[in-house]
Amino acid sequence: MKELSIYVHVPFCSSKCYYCGFCSFSNPNFSHEDYFKSLLNEIKLKSNLFKEYIVKTIYIGGGTPSVVDEKHIKDVVETIKKCFDVSKDVEITIELNPNSTTVNKLNFYKKIGINRISFGVQTFNKKSLLYVGRLKNKEEAKHYKKNVFSILKQAKEIGFKNISVDFILGLPFQSVFDVKRFIKQTSKFVTHFSCYMLQIEDGTKLKEIITKQIYDEYIVKQYETAVKVLKKLGFSHYEISNFCKKGFESKHNNVYWNRGSYLGVGLSAHSFYKNERFANTENFSDYCEYWGNCKKFNIKELEEKNIISYEKLTKKQCAEETVMLALRTSTGLKLSDYKLKYLDLEKRYAKKIASYKKNGFIKIEDDFLRLTEKGMLVANEIIINFVEYLDNLIDDA
Repeated sequence: MKELSIYVHVPFCSSKCYYCGFCSFSNPNFSHEDYFKSLLNEIKLKSNLFKEYIVKTIYIGGGTPSVVDEKHIKDVVETIKKCFDVSKDVEITIELNPNSTTVNKLNFYKKIGINRISFGVQTFNKKSLLYVGRLKNKEEAKHYKKNVFSILKQAKEIGFKNISVDFILGLPFQSVFDVKRFIKQTSKFVTHFSCYMLQIEDGTKLKEIITKQIYDEYIVKQYETAVKVLKKLGFSHYEISNFCKKGFESKHNNVYWNRGSYLGVGLSAHSFYKNERFANTENFSDYCEYWGNCKKFNIKELEEKNIISYEKLTKKQCAEETVMLALRTSTGLKLSDYKLKYLDLEKRYAKKIASYKKNGFIKIEDDFLRLTEKGMLVANEIIINFVEYLDNLIDDA
């Protein structure tokens, strides 16, 4: 059978972090009950499109899923298992905020079959946490680190073996030493780290105090430190922003990087299969009104009512996306496969590839083109150059 991954978006948060660009909100007027009623109906109706698929991963993200009543999470998991053919060894992940996670919730999640948890910790620097709105006051900041270690320890004791922690590089007030200490202190509890670089948006307070030049130097040093420390601690650098102990790669995220099929349900969720991309509306009222009352749907109706946006990818877009995603991973781009589907990249782009190899940015081994650790520091630039080259070579058909 064909394999499918499912992403479930929970847009609710206790507060909105200043750096967050995801579709999430803390508005108390948005009903959890209405949202999950609509979400469950969307899951049921869309399952009819995937009768020939087996679900290998489920990812419940947000927002902050841990802020909603556990019964909603249970309903989501049970509905997916009822409506889809779900693999016995399915990976089920839920994103959690340490401040809204309790022992009772962890026990509940484990009981309903969740086997991977991902904590958004970000940093232990108190000034950083307060400045970006991650915490509300100094009292919360004072106890944050202790609370994080307590919930991580409890998660292990309950029996979760697959635990991931997110942290952010480039936060105001955060030093290289802070990053190094954060990783060392949390590594004893986790099998996976996701390391993200802070995005500075125009019009924010962050933009006012950080210049581009200073920020780039600042973040590169933190990234280099993170890579070095994690490697010493036995974590494999399997994707630009992700590190894991052996056997603990995120199966769900690997589907994205390998352009596998995935269904996104919930507000703003994205789907991809058959080289077609769908994105749900970000309008809460429109989403709930449509899916809360829908009995039967079709793609044309969804588009007409602006419930989804739809795009059929061209050959050029597929070729470019394949390079963009593959070069983010330690596996890299399989050149022979790429040659069969699109073109002989090694031959047609030989001069530039040779230059990158000479400068230590890429390597070619066993038919795979990969970025080196040095290359990952300038990954965006290298990937953009590859994509611009492909844009001039492949017919947009």
